[in-house]
Amino acid sequence: MRIALMSAAVSCAAALAETPFGPPSFSAEFGAYAVGETLGAKGTTGGDWTLADEASAINVVDSGVSAMSLVGTARFTAAEAPTGNVERIDFSILIGDLETGRPAAISAAGALLPAMVDGVAGYYGWGDGRWNELSADGAQPCRGEWLYGRLETKEVEGIRLVSYLVKRSGGEYVRCAGADGRTWFRAGAAAERREVSFVGSGLFAKMEGASAQEESGPVYYWTGGASGSWGDPSCWSTNGVAGAGVPGAGSYAFVTNSVAMTNGEECAVIDFLAVRDGADVVGGDFATEVSLDVSRPRAGRALAPAFGTFLGAAPNYDFLWERADYLKASFSEICREPSFTPHEDDYCHWIRFAVSRGGNTEYARTFYFSSLPVCYMTTDDGQTPTASKEKHEGTLFVQGNDSFKMQYDGAMTVNVRGNSSKGYPKKPYKIKLAEKAKMFGLGEKKNKHWVLLANYNDLSQTRNKLPYDFAREIGGLGMRSTWVDCVLNGKLLGTYQFCEHIRIASDRVNIYDWEDAAEEYGATETDLSAIDAALDAQPGSIDITGGYIFEFSTEADEVTCFDVAAGSLTMHTMANRPEYLNTSAKMLAWSKNYLQNYFSAITSWDGCTADGRHWSELCDVDSMVDFFLVNELFDNGDMGQKSRYAYIDRGGKLTWGPVWDYDWGSYSRTVPNTCEKWRSAGGGVANMNREWTTDPWFCLRVWERYQEVRDRYAATYADGGTFDQAIATVRRSAAVDERLWAPRKDTANVTRTFDGDVAILKDFHAKRLAWMDRQFVDVATLMASLRNSSQTHSYVPDAFEIQPRIEEGRSVFTVGVRRAYRVKAILNGHVLGTFDAQAGEVRGRFAADALVVGNNRRNCLSLVAYDRGGRVLARNYALFNYVPKGFTIRFR
Repeated sequence: MRIALMSAAVSCAAALAETPFGPPSFSAEFGAYAVGETLGAKGTTGGDWTLADEASAINVVDSGVSAMSLVGTARFTAAEAPTGNVERIDFSILIGDLETGRPAAISAAGALLPAMVDGVAGYYGWGDGRWNELSADGAQPCRGEWLYGRLETKEVEGIRLVSYLVKRSGGEYVRCAGADGRTWFRAGAAAERREVSFVGSGLFAKMEGASAQEESGPVYYWTGGASGSWGDPSCWSTNGVAGAGVPGAGSYAFVTNSVAMTNGEECAVIDFLAVRDGADVVGGDFATEVSLDVSRPRAGRALAPAFGTFLGAAPNYDFLWERADYLKASFSEICREPSFTPHEDDYCHWIRFAVSRGGNTEYARTFYFSSLPVCYMTTDDGQTPTASKEKHEGTLFVQGNDSFKMQYDGAMTVNVRGNSSKGYPKKPYKIKLAEKAKMFGLGEKKNKHWVLLANYNDLSQTRNKLPYDFAREIGGLGMRSTWVDCVLNGKLLGTYQFCEHIRIASDRVNIYDWEDAAEEYGATETDLSAIDAALDAQPGSIDITGGYIFEFSTEADEVTCFDVAAGSLTMHTMANRPEYLNTSAKMLAWSKNYLQNYFSAITSWDGCTADGRHWSELCDVDSMVDFFLVNELFDNGDMGQKSRYAYIDRGGKLTWGPVWDYDWGSYSRTVPNTCEKWRSAGGGVANMNREWTTDPWFCLRVWERYQEVRDRYAATYADGGTFDQAIATVRRSAAVDERLWAPRKDTANVTRTFDGDVAILKDFHAKRLAWMDRQFVDVATLMASLRNSSQTHSYVPDAFEIQPRIEEGRSVFTVGVRRAYRVKAILNGHVLGTFDAQAGEVRGRFAADALVVGNNRRNCLSLVAYDRGGRVLARNYALFNYVPKGFTIRFR
């Protein structure tokens, strides 16, 4: 019977055989491509493909490595010198005719002798090489059937070897072989002839040089000459001892010349039989390793081990798949097949895969199967981090899911982070990667610094993430994040929020970075005093007017801490960046002075500093409005005391954000129901927001912003909105987290559950939205609602009258100031001036430069009246639309 293989692989093999330099060398590990995925020659080919008319080829790139994918009949013509290394060539075969028949006569059963395959010199050797699907021994492919194959190359201690496998449609990889079932091999000549030995243990065995120190499992060397019996101990040596025994199951045999050998009954259980005849090496059944890829396990996708076989099929193993619940206390058998397809019912379970031979487990892999990505943290010392300053070296592997590929697999350091949150049983962590990585698409740039928020007080797992996302949506600064399951040293910790760390970076807080630039000034990250010395020597030579991130918190626990007092406020301030700001007296003094001016302005009667600057000259108003509004919409319980961040860039203003730490709010287990209460009201020396709301212009800006973002906020907690989508995403993981860390009781001593907390949160925000709508009927209603006795100063609408009217295209304000001696006028944060009242009347006319233009936009004129002694008599304001010809203020 004549059958011809129209095969890219055979053509490739022929071409490789013809090249003077032998087959291409192995340059990377096997398994980068799987059958069913892109087929290609990974690595630069070092030659040209010649394609038949019906064939097609596509250049692809994977991780920067060039590859070629082809289907149809093709031939590879190697270049005189390769341009790179070819790891392997994957190909497709359409079966036409195949020439079969016995090869050249074999002088003895089991002998390894040269033969010809389609005119290419090769060898027949041990191995399961029959055409089969590993279940129907002896099955033969049919005409017109597509096969998939792989030409593998590897270099072992200077000797190049080539192996050729094929795969039937829907079947498994098997050897391409002749009718007698023996496998075809070919090996290229090595430039340097070196002894090759095979060392290792079971499935983890590796091909190493003879100088390798460790050999687990005996390695036998043939000393019997050109012929002999396998079962004759005198024909073998091991560990340097001649006649020590006969290779048995689990051992490795190495033959350094061609041998006509009788195989006896033992050949079926020998892992490897190799022959070295001069420079050529041929082989039989040997597995370098077996592995299970769990970088991205998904429901409905089969999991199957990959065998790093070389010159032969995988040995005959026993397989076992087991499953355990989240506690990993007891595993139960799932199946004993080589592959297993997990489904959604397997989510939130541990799955263990084991491979054994002869009752001995030679490979095992356990992983947590989740609908979320899984972060596996392993500390080198095996210890669990317990304190902020206690940094542990270790590794991080981030397993992917349906939405994300595997994100990271490498070294890291980890430590506990947070303030009050680090005191809970479930700890939050900060991780620093050894290499920058772009995790989960969070941000535009790679970064080393990330945090794992535990959200112990928030059983819904959403109180932090949704405000962060909302702040970014409306244009503010909220840190990007996603949910993960976290495993530490093999123990499941539950649901975490994998989040950006608040740091200076182009896609985080994008300001000047003193720590990064310290060396430029002869300073270090921990000692900035050289900057002071440079400024002493040449004043003004270094711009220190920015590059700072501050946190305002009652928990002053950073390296640089100081207080800023103004009015009824005492702001405990920490330098987040640069952390060692206290080592530069000049930079620290500049920061203190700037913040002192800002807080003094917001607590003063007229909103100005002692030198007459309005607070808006020191602060980015848009960020201040959004910061206030996001905190109030999402009921941040920490708004009046801690976890409040702001930054200043060189030559810039104080800018508020990122928003941070919202799990003490929205009726979480730590706080009572405050759905109809302002977080900005009330006492507390650190509640700066209550002072913001005494300014009518700020309140006008907040009122206008609310109209812009209100519907987006409403949609968050509406049926089918962002909240419902988030709960659907995190539900399985959060339900396990609830059980892991139970009980968690609220302020009423009631144990919270995941489902109960979800219902509480949705009801809370429905009621809060309705309450907020009532407060935002108009600006006057909003200011009256925000007014409270804890404010340093308040505007009183009826202290005197402001009567606006239009005269000749101008807006005229007639103001009854009663006993006023002077009146300061402020328009939209711009100080117009302070005017003396004489004979009971002062009249001023002002240009329209500071006026706000636009539909549904109003201007705010704020007035402060003083008596002859400089004491404030009253404050009031008026709101009005744009007037093209300016306006006049008439004081009476």
